[in-house]
Amino acid sequence: MNKGVKNEVRQAQPRTKARKGHTSLLDGWTSALVGLFFLRGLEMKIKVVDLESNPFRNLKKYPLSQEKINGLKISIKENGFWGGILVRKHPTKEGKYQMAFGHHRLQAVKESEYIYVDNTIVIKLTDDDMLHRMFAENHETWGARPSCILENVEGARNRLLNILDKYSWDRAGENTRSTWTDEVAFNKAKTDKVVGKTIILRYLGGLYNEDQVKNALNVLKEAEQPDSNVSLDAIKELPSMSHVEHFRKAVKEHETPKKTQKKIAKEITQEGIGRRGVADVVAKFSPPIPNLKKIQKRVHKSLPNIVEFVFKLETDTFDINRRLKALRPEMTELVNGGRLLGRLIPALTHLNKTILGVIEDYERAKEKTKKMAGA
Repeated sequence: MNKGVKNEVRQAQPRTKARKGHTSLLDGWTSALVGLFFLRGLEMKIKVVDLESNPFRNLKKYPLSQEKINGLKISIKENGFWGGILVRKHPTKEGKYQMAFGHHRLQAVKESEYIYVDNTIVIKLTDDDMLHRMFAENHETWGARPSCILENVEGARNRLLNILDKYSWDRAGENTRSTWTDEVAFNKAKTDKVVGKTIILRYLGGLYNEDQVKNALNVLKEAEQPDSNVSLDAIKELPSMSHVEHFRKAVKEHETPKKTQKKIAKEITQEGIGRRGVADVVAKFSPPIPNLKKIQKRVHKSLPNIVEFVFKLETDTFDINRRLKALRPEMTELVNGGRLLGRLIPALTHLNKTILGVIEDYERAKEKTKKMAGA
């Protein structure tokens, strides 16, 4: 039970006095009813437009199943909708509510043009409560499907990184602290800004095994690389994480275009192909891999020409080197001449300035003589 709910139940119990060793029947029923109220929460009739999805569900990246929604719509049409959706009050939007789970049901209700949802249970839920209810809903609905494991592992990883970024050990929360077991491990993770598979396994509460979480983290890491050549959308269509491992290896080997990978993954799932048959299906839809034996044959056939070219290149290089050695004395003289010229240039520049000065003095004297002669 939520810690806050436990406190509220304890505070709500009546404190009427009873005789020592006896409990009033009325007091017992009152305690039971109050406890049941806070355990179930407050049942309300809420507008559909006021119900928002779980804030930790990425419906854009992990969309709902339209097939399941259509099935629920048929059920609602035949039997009506009985509510029972668990929500919490929105932390920042007055009059709005966030769903813990039941997203397919809500979408079916919306498409069935309901205005209100009856018997909506409003209860106090922390962010970690919301996440764990999302984990449970995904696992109960999809089991060990890659789409489910990837969403749950990514949600756990992001939440734990967010806690490391925002909170100290004292403020991390009792349930979250138990994930790291001690303050030293928590502070190390906070410094490294890394959440590994063991921590995520603990936070998920044993829903998956170590290999499933490890493979999911590898897929997420690869998908976040801009040059990744494996389609995340295709991986989400596969039936198990074992299929994912074989699929990733095969599409890389065959350089399968990302735009065709989803089609391949769907066929693997629809046809019930086992993990060992994944590579054959990928090969069927992928460009052929060049025949290595033919390539080797062409290389061997070209080897004599390559050897001849290398020999000629070596001969030409030796000849060029010999000619450069013969030119070395001339090059030395040229360098020495350049150095001598470098010393002569400043002297010639000074001489040029002196000559220009003499010419200017001569012109001035000539002008002065003319003026005196005119006078």
